[in-house]
Amino acid sequence: MLSAIQYVGLEHLLRAGYQSRQEGYSLFAQNTKLLYESGYETDDLTVLQALLLVAQCCESFSGATGWCRSCYVIRLAATMGIFETCPAVPLGPNHQKLRKRLAWVCYMMDCLSAFRARRAPLINPVEFRVSMISVDDFDISFGPLSAAELPLDCVFVRDVDVQQTAATLCVSLAQLCTCIRELLAVQGRPDRSSSSDRTSAGTGNGIIRHPSRLARLQATTKALALWRDRLPPVCQFASLKSVDNIQTKSLMYPSIVVQKCSLEMVYFSAVAVLHQPEIFSSVARTRHAALQITQIASELRERGLQQLIPVTGATAILIAMIVHITDLRRTDPTVRHEAIKGVQSCQKTMVGLEEVYPAVRTASPLTFVHSGTRFPSRRSGPT
Repeated sequence: MLSAIQYVGLEHLLRAGYQSRQEGYSLFAQNTKLLYESGYETDDLTVLQALLLVAQCCESFSGATGWCRSCYVIRLAATMGIFETCPAVPLGPNHQKLRKRLAWVCYMMDCLSAFRARRAPLINPVEFRVSMISVDDFDISFGPLSAAELPLDCVFVRDVDVQQTAATLCVSLAQLCTCIRELLAVQGRPDRSSSSDRTSAGTGNGIIRHPSRLARLQATTKALALWRDRLPPVCQFASLKSVDNIQTKSLMYPSIVVQKCSLEMVYFSAVAVLHQPEIFSSVARTRHAALQITQIASELRERGLQQLIPVTGATAILIAMIVHITDLRRTDPTVRHEAIKGVQSCQKTMVGLEEVYPAVRTASPLTFVHSGTRFPSRRSGPT
């Protein structure tokens, strides 16, 4: 229930007696903590699944809260042997699939939390011995409940095709996280080398232009490009405004639409970070990634789905805003104009997220946006 606080309609919380979403979140968080510390639930597998859901909640865009929760989750999973290929006790096939799914959810949570917090992941890759997850590892079937027992808007369990799409999206995200993890490993652990290997552009970001470092960065670039080329069609983002996509079955499910868009935004976030000028001096790729994130977020906003954007998507929007704000200093009037539109579009989306994510108000790019700075209009041109 705590993990659903950020996504449930505010009217339901008000009807339950809460004055705001934040008040409901705080009270549910206190009760969840008491329930966890009391040891009421003795099944570690159930506790792990509950903690993974709670870990999706966001209190700070710095990633600090998520980082602490990741520590608890990963410590419990490691104690249970979730990251081992062969558990000590023989298990049935369904139980083995569940453990594999949990292992990869831990892996993705760890990777994405580290990406947000700009820290190294907690899971040691040497100790993670689980093979890559696949669609076959999911229990895709018609729900056990009859149509009469399900709410009218709860149709996901009845639709096997959409379940297949959701599983494919999860697999694609897991594969993307392996690329992001390599990016974090290269950027977060500078090689020991002489000061002559550093450049004035790279020292500010902790990046060392050492041949081995650049080779690993180039390999990560190729891995991201390969991931993009191999992305299944059902996972690829297509403009929600396209006439060909309006009647697409998966677009009838808001959760699938948001997950598709979030997957794309995480990918472009990684591209933007990888190709920042301090590393490869690839301003064009960074700018293109920011524009793609902005477009996706704008379409979600126009469809009224912005409040369903997960914290990884919100972080991607912040990254895009940083790129746009940087482009405001460019002398090219076309670039400046696109940057102004990009910042304003991202601002509209993030303002709409403030009710779901109160931490948006203190996110660093918004301190610039809320500071009263007025962006030049299209007619004013560069200054």
